[in-house]
Amino acid sequence: MQNRKFKRAARINRAKAFLFTVLFHVVAIGAFMNDDAYSKLAQWLPEPVTEWLGWEVEAEKSAEDEENLLRP
Repeated sequence: MQNRKFKRAARINRAKAFLFTVLFHVVAIGAFMNDDAYSKLAQWLPEPVTEWLGWEVEAEKSAEDEENLLRP
């Protein structure tokens, strides 16, 4: 009995897995390298994680800060 069919199926499965892995990593790296993705992801991550990653989270202005501003 020859195992040509099984070897061919295994080779095709390995090729599909490799291509899927490469495509997945290209999309993931592209999403993380996008400048806009940092701000969107930073909103969902906890503050200690964003500090560990070195991302600056934009502080929202509160109503008290605006009241303390000097106006001409």
